[in-house]
Amino acid sequence: MIDAIRFYGLGKLGLPLASLFASSGIRVFGIDTDAGHVETLQADGGRFDEPGLGVLLGLASGNLTFHSAAPKEPAQASIIHVPTPSSPDAPRFSSSIVEAAIESACKAALEDATPVWPHLIVVASTLMPGTFHERLLPLAARLSEGRDERFVLSYVPDLVAIGDVIRGFRRPPALIIGADDPGASVMTRALYARVVDRDVRHANVSLAEAELSKVAWNFFFCLKIDFANQLARLADGLGGINVDKVVECLALDARVGRGFLKAGMPFGGPCFPRDVRAMMALCGGEDSSLATAVAQGNEFAAGLRRRPGNRCQAPARRHSRAGLQAGHGRDNPVTIFRLDRRTCGARCRRGRLRPFARGDRRATT
Repeated sequence: MIDAIRFYGLGKLGLPLASLFASSGIRVFGIDTDAGHVETLQADGGRFDEPGLGVLLGLASGNLTFHSAAPKEPAQASIIHVPTPSSPDAPRFSSSIVEAAIESACKAALEDATPVWPHLIVVASTLMPGTFHERLLPLAARLSEGRDERFVLSYVPDLVAIGDVIRGFRRPPALIIGADDPGASVMTRALYARVVDRDVRHANVSLAEAELSKVAWNFFFCLKIDFANQLARLADGLGGINVDKVVECLALDARVGRGFLKAGMPFGGPCFPRDVRAMMALCGGEDSSLATAVAQGNEFAAGLRRRPGNRCQAPARRHSRAGLQAGHGRDNPVTIFRLDRRTCGARCRRGRLRPFARGDRRATT
């Protein structure tokens, strides 16, 4: 049984997840290379906008400690929740920070006074498909010092929304466990059972299947958002059509589903836009036509207020907010779209962009 873990990355997602594990009774050594961030956490727990995080940190305080490097304390597993940066010019997610964290985790495990083998390493950071087989598995094999059974790796991608992170970790839409080693899958499932509700559906798949599932998951949400906004523009052009009623008709079919099928704001946030770019890069060439169309449709929706004659003159304002990336003190540009209700008002309900339902989050991970 795993009773102690090293947790790498204490950002907007990593800290809540580390706190959940600690509040379940597991000893958690939270590690972040940003020394200033660690000092803040050690002093007063830091300040975060995530609802419920302050209470959760209080519940976890007896089992959660903060460090700028791996402490000399034994642990049976490590969780990696660090950034995988990308940009419009370099859409493929970089795994360099993940690799550095894995190297630290392996070295710390090898230095344990009473090591327990195999040592489980769970990666939660979003990765490009192929990263495990091309980079992470060879790295762990090299660091195992000739004993392949020393380190086993798994992948558990986050399926949570900003502003609803704690509940999202406890009750995700599904728990995806990617592992090529059956033992790693069993260990990961037992570990996450400490924080995930029992009735949550789960899928045991290969590492490559889990990598693609994460990117495809977010891309499909973007596809539905863009489709609903396209319907809204079409309904507005035809005149006299309530697009919400059209969407309600579509949602009656279980094959379509209601989630994210709501005409409203363009998608934004830390993950949706970059996951669309990643899908474009993965597909490449003519195969990227669908992903390209989704990206272009979202940009078109965001720029509608610049179009002459638009009945809704203040649909979407693009904001660039600095979001702290987990554990490395870097600014992550986040595209957020907000509705100016003072100038828009009821016209938004008749215009080309509409407010969306409270539960329909367009900035997720």
